[in-house]
Amino acid sequence: MSGAWILLGLAVFGVMTKTIGWWEARAQRSDLGFVSRRWLAEQHFN
Repeated sequence: MSGAWILLGLAVFGVMTKTIGWWEARAQRSDLGFVSRRWLAEQHFN
């Protein structure tokens, strides 16, 4: 039974770290907006 609790704890810890990592990466990612995406697309074809 204690092995199941350890596995459950590790799974919960893994989900928490993944969620925090995703949240941090999303917070650091800047939104370029429509104009910048359009500009990048135009520059790609030049």
